[in-house]
Amino acid sequence: MDVLFFLMAEPDLLECAIAAMRRRADCVIVSFHWGRNYSDVRAIQVRLGRLAVDLGADLVIGHNPHHVQGMEVYRQVPVLYSLGNFTFGARGRFAELQDPLWRHGWIADIRFERGRAARVDLIPIAIDNEVVRFQPRLADPALLPGILELVNGRFGTKMVIHGDRARWTLAGETANERS
Repeated sequence: MDVLFFLMAEPDLLECAIAAMRRRADCVIVSFHWGRNYSDVRAIQVRLGRLAVDLGADLVIGHNPHHVQGMEVYRQVPVLYSLGNFTFGARGRFAELQDPLWRHGWIADIRFERGRAARVDLIPIAIDNEVVRFQPRLADPALLPGILELVNGRFGTKMVIHGDRARWTLAGETANERS
């Protein structure tokens, strides 16, 4: 397994890194540490996420803002702006956020077919440490429609509720029929 780390998201460096990995890997996943804490997706995140896709990334996953952010599909490539906290040991500022649905994160279950992300399942988890006592746990699946509208509404990302998760499937793929 080849892993390449770099510190700055400079476009030229990003282009070189993705090109280098593209020659060596079946699939290129770019992970960004980005975003402002406890806020929605910022314009710079959208620009960098889309640039990574334009340069050849097969999946973009972000982290840092301490809560879930939206997912968009750009040129048939998923861009997950933030999965939120998992076992991050800070108390957080969730009480300051207007909508309690921000107090959730995602576990991402991603299926690749022929080197492409064919299906993304997002499983909601409760991450507000004041509530879960530093033990993230699965969230009530009944909250999924509200969480999806909150974080994906601006992107128009079409996901379906599939049991305890939200699911996006690449158009034309057969992964929707699989469990």
